[in-house]
Amino acid sequence: MPAHDDELFDGAELFDGAELVEGVALVERVVGEWVAVGLSTEPADRATAERGVAQAYEAAGLVPPPTIVWVGSPLAGVFAQAILRGIGMASAPVRQDVWFERLRQIHGRVLGHASGPERRPMGDLVVERVQALVGDPVGEKVRSQVGKAIWNEVWHQRRDHLQQDLWRRTSRRISHLVGAPGIGIEQGSLHDQLEDWRRGLNESSESVAWSSWCDAMISWGAMGLEPWQGIAAVAKSCHWWWVFDDCAVLCERPRTLRRDDVGRLHCADSVAVEWPDGWGFHSWHGVTVPEWVITDPTVERILAESDARVRLAAIERLGWHRYVAASGMKPLGHPVHDPGDAQQTLELYELPEDLDMLFDEHVRLLLGTHRAAGPDDTRPGCARIVRGHHHDPAPAASDPAELDPTPDD
Repeated sequence: MPAHDDELFDGAELFDGAELVEGVALVERVVGEWVAVGLSTEPADRATAERGVAQAYEAAGLVPPPTIVWVGSPLAGVFAQAILRGIGMASAPVRQDVWFERLRQIHGRVLGHASGPERRPMGDLVVERVQALVGDPVGEKVRSQVGKAIWNEVWHQRRDHLQQDLWRRTSRRISHLVGAPGIGIEQGSLHDQLEDWRRGLNESSESVAWSSWCDAMISWGAMGLEPWQGIAAVAKSCHWWWVFDDCAVLCERPRTLRRDDVGRLHCADSVAVEWPDGWGFHSWHGVTVPEWVITDPTVERILAESDARVRLAAIERLGWHRYVAASGMKPLGHPVHDPGDAQQTLELYELPEDLDMLFDEHVRLLLGTHRAAGPDDTRPGCARIVRGHHHDPAPAASDPAELDPTPDD
């Protein structure tokens, strides 16, 4: 095996059995620390974040930006970067220099040396796990919702009260910051800057994932990774951030972030994620849904909903028993007694085709009804999705398979 580069790894040795155990423990520690960062709802550490921005610019050979604008949500950040570009204070994005080139630099310093290949699988595992726990279930949803809001803004001129209020507050903040009251920039005049909102953007989930990789490599003795320290400091201290040659926009962390037991954004009675300025959105087990799904689901609204995923989420929120009773769904055959519960009868139902197609295989709905004191005294029993090959409710009830819709991409 080739010798190690002592300038990069301080006495590191190739993995053997003991080192593998140690490496797995290190992966668990680093992943845990950075997942906590990526899901944090603590207020931003503004001083540390601003020092990190300066350090990141200097590592790229750039002069730190003289103007830093703080905003209360990612959507407000989109508005801020549009206004700053519109008034000529953000002339050129520098993400290529600040972020991509630094990532390439630290990759080269680690992977280009003799011991790099042995550590790459562990480093990649760290990134993949952080991405799976932060980027996929949270980061992608935030990006998607910002994108939808801007799409409606640019192409349909649709904006709700909160969105309009965020624009006014962001405009006033920038006017005060630059000493130009009433800068007179209207939303409609910044079509290009709003549509191209990802120019200069560093998403927090990406920065967190690659900062975890860097942290893992440093823990294994890697040296010379200082060019990433500024980015890691920002990742630990705030949320999204935009970088331009003469200014930066930094975003507060969410103040609320609720998830289900498998890590998907979810809240059954309120917003799943919300920022300090009030922007956020509702989610049901990872499916982003309109507010009515959570606060006031009705059969009429469900039947009128064109998005099958939203409709399925709304049915689950309302309850399958109520939906089946009100929508007129008919059971397949007659009810049978539950072999595991003498007080419960079971029925199978065929799902509407578009709901069935949300699953990897054909499925059906199994509903149970409990009988208490008398034949007319009933209450809802079990309600779950079962595999579609079942024609008899009794075997379906004993089938242990847990079926969920395919992930919402």
